[in-house]
Amino acid sequence: MATTTVERADPDSAESAVPPERRARPRPGRLSRSRHRAMRALRRTTGRKLAFRLVMLLFIGLIAASYAVPLWFQLQGDKLLIVTSGSMEPQIPTGSAVVVHPISSPAELRVGQVVSFWPLDKPEMLTHRIIALKHVERRDKDNATIRDASGRPITDPYIQTAGDNNRPDEFGNPQPDPNLTPVGQVRGIVRDVHAGWGYLLAFAHSGQGRFLLFVPPLLLLLGAELMSRVPERWSAANWNKTLIAIRNRDSARGGPLARSESKTDHELDE
Repeated sequence: MATTTVERADPDSAESAVPPERRARPRPGRLSRSRHRAMRALRRTTGRKLAFRLVMLLFIGLIAASYAVPLWFQLQGDKLLIVTSGSMEPQIPTGSAVVVHPISSPAELRVGQVVSFWPLDKPEMLTHRIIALKHVERRDKDNATIRDASGRPITDPYIQTAGDNNRPDEFGNPQPDPNLTPVGQVRGIVRDVHAGWGYLLAFAHSGQGRFLLFVPPLLLLLGAELMSRVPERWSAANWNKTLIAIRNRDSARGGPLARSESKTDHELDE
């Protein structure tokens, strides 16, 4: 029986023996497309992170503003009060926030000033204009006038107020409020008016406002914490490794870094 010896071709010599038109050509398009897909995914992830940070900054800014604005005026020695009625329109629209400066003496009050005070006949604070300063005799429980040692009546300072938008009287002036107000009930003189601030501050300090300001960012933080605990093989955090893996995979499949392979026929003659 005749034996035929088969010599195996060297890969380099086999590659050179293959005609140029039959050699495997690099296919850079697949690697380029893979890189583009990876970079698009990276940009999407970066965009999501940027959007997350912007949303968190927005909520933090709103929360800080809702508490910092009243605190700022308080540090200045003033108070920020919300106007809920239209009795002082158009100068003080409904929903405005007024800056009230406390008084230390009745001598600071003048006719024409706008003041915030607690009326004797209503449970809520009012902000009206002073139309008169009066002194009322002090009386005892029997409605008798109280006098001092020299026999002169003792008087207390009162203010008479009216809202600019009160119903006009027969002379066209706003009708005064029904009762006088002791000066001790005055909380301060209105120094400034910020239209629209009252609506925002009232909402931010309401139950619904606190829920909308605090719950969404807390849920976002919780979601970010949960996502940070996802295994790395399920995440797309390390894009350098991802690109290397894509390059190695495509190179092994005939990409630009792969070597051309040729087939060698083996014949056995018996």
